[in-house]
Amino acid sequence: MRSLSKILSAARHASSEGAKIIKKSLKHTIKSKIKSYKEWVTETDLKVERKIMKVLLKHFPKSSFLAEESGFIDNGNDSIMWIVDPIDGTNNFITRYPFFCISIAAYYNGEIICGTIEDPNNGEFFHAIKEKGSYLNNKRIFVSNEKKLENSIFGTSFVMSKPKSVKKNLKNLLAIMEKTKSFRRSGSAALDLAYTACGRQQGYWQLLPKPWDYAAGILLVEEANGKVTDIEGKKINLDSDSILASNRTNHNKMLKLINI
Repeated sequence: MRSLSKILSAARHASSEGAKIIKKSLKHTIKSKIKSYKEWVTETDLKVERKIMKVLLKHFPKSSFLAEESGFIDNGNDSIMWIVDPIDGTNNFITRYPFFCISIAAYYNGEIICGTIEDPNNGEFFHAIKEKGSYLNNKRIFVSNEKKLENSIFGTSFVMSKPKSVKKNLKNLLAIMEKTKSFRRSGSAALDLAYTACGRQQGYWQLLPKPWDYAAGILLVEEANGKVTDIEGKKINLDSDSILASNRTNHNKMLKLINI
């Protein structure tokens, strides 16, 4: 097993350098363009991703990447694959709505072994190491222990570029609203998973997520004693087309509501 402490150190370094670019960009006009139907990208997304990859390659020169803007870059089966979202919540970033983050996950030998999520607006750095727990600013965190759905708040997201999935998820939302306290739609899947991991909300679900949206968040929730599957209850992986994260008590209850 590669040194997990060195992997975390590399991810922390890369994330920190990316956060510096984001903070600097917020002082100026944010330039964006449409990259596909209802999908936007900014110059900052591209700059942050390049910087993150450059830093990670300094630490681990044979790294592979799966990044939102650059796609898949393969350097061999024995390499660490870094799964990178330079700005998760780009629409929020464009409008300066302070709910976006940098998400980095290290994937090796078929599993996520390290994940970091950094919120540059609030100075919060979440990290998890396989079998070593989840942390917020180096303090151990756990998912909520709430046992009742009627006392629970769940986050979700709508992939606006996929109208059919939006309609399907609206039906899920109606079913869940009847049984839960409330819901949130923040615009950053990674931060929603981080907030689930530290108990700020009781869970999160989404249809058609991308691996860079959830890779780091999966490990954060699992290492915070939570549970993550797809919405059919199957093991989550990088090809999954849905995600449900919650505590272990409410997971099956949520699966029944989503799969009505």
